[in-house]
Parts: sequence; C-alpha cells; structure tokens
Amino acid sequence: MKGFRLLDIATADMAFEAYGKDLNELFSNAAIAITSVMFEGDIGQKIIKKIELEEDEDIVLLQKWLSEIVYLHESERLLFSKFDVKTNGRKLSATIYGEKYDKKKHKFIIDVKAVTYHKMSIEKTKNGYKCTVVVDV
Repeated sequence: MKGFRLLDIATADMAFEAYGKDLNELFSNAAIAITSVMFEGDIGQKIIKKIELEEDEDIVLLQKWLSEIVYLHESERLLFSKFDVKTNGRKLSATIYGEKYDKKKHKFIIDVKAVTYHKMSIEKTKNGYKCTVVVDV
C-alpha cells in the first residue's frame, strides 16, 4: 500500500494525505509525499542530515517538519528520499538521506512555496494515523 495520495481539494494549492501505522511512519510518508509533489526521479542517498524539532502540538510539529524539507531544498538545493523519523508528536528526531538536485536526473514538477495550516489535520484511524496537508504552490 502506498503511504500517501494526492488530493484535488484546492485550486491554487496542492494537497495530499499521508498514512502511517504510527506517528513515525506518518511523518516519514508525509515527507515522501511533499518531495513527490515537487519532483520525480530517483533520489540517491549520498547526503545525510540530522534534524531535531520540538513543538507543543503534533500539528505544529508536522508543519515545521515539512517546512524544513522545503527549506533544505530552497536553501541548499537538496532532495531527500529516505526519512528515519522518531517522534512522539511533540519532539522529532530524524535522519534524512538525499542528494543535490540535478536537473538531468530529477524532473521538477511544481514549486512548493509554503506548508500551510489550511485544512491540516492528523487523525488516529483504525489502521494507525492519517494526515491531510495543503501546500501553497
């Protein structure tokens, strides 16, 4: 089963749902989803980054986490393909693996400008967790 799906719920924005058996997998699949919104192609794992975040609410942590992925692309031209995430919904510790953007290897799809709180949610389901995320493009 795929860990996310794109949603058609906004006209000037892009939306997706991500799924996970726990919050760790949910946050990892959300990061994969936001990367897939921006790019297609195989992304190597030559660069390793460590990320530590802390927030009072899981929804704020999710927004900050995904914004960090977008920021690393914008500031350092990095793309990531693997996300080892440990979170309890308040603190997040992640090791992420990727490489520099290469226009010969990676197909640009759309520019994500921001991860918004609009319609953002995290729900506990019978199968684990689900989040909905809208990004400004």
